[in-house]
Amino acid sequence: METKYKIEGHTVEVRISGTGSCDPWSQAYADKIGVSLMCTADMAVFMLVDDSRVFRLEDWSLGHGDALRDALQSFPSWDAFEREWLQAAIKRGTVTERGTLEESRAHLDEARRRERVWKAMPQTKRREVYEHLKTLGPEDVKDWYRERYKALGIE
Repeated sequence: METKYKIEGHTVEVRISGTGSCDPWSQAYADKIGVSLMCTADMAVFMLVDDSRVFRLEDWSLGHGDALRDALQSFPSWDAFEREWLQAAIKRGTVTERGTLEESRAHLDEARRRERVWKAMPQTKRREVYEHLKTLGPEDVKDWYRERYKALGIE
């Protein structure tokens, strides 16, 4: 299922994903760049606003049939829809904001770079390096990867 709606220059796209842990747009990007994702097997409905903001519709009925279209059409403006319907649904827990598609893609790009670091490492060293990384703080881990990216010519 893929449905697109337009209201006052804004686009709302709704799709079902075969996994509730990853939106379909991020999944497609991961496939494109060759990143394998480990996902849950539950299905979910996701909404993409203006090709940027990703939401998971926790209430399936919001993404099926005419419910979302009717909600969009019942408000006099985009701002009213966002304030009175979308933010209220987030407060109720029937919609969850998942961040932006750009953030998700950046995270997937980072996963791809990290995977390249591990693949370049001799398999006999991986466990030792993994154990060492567990002893470091988050910033030190980022620095460790940055050094490896530079050494491997990974951007």
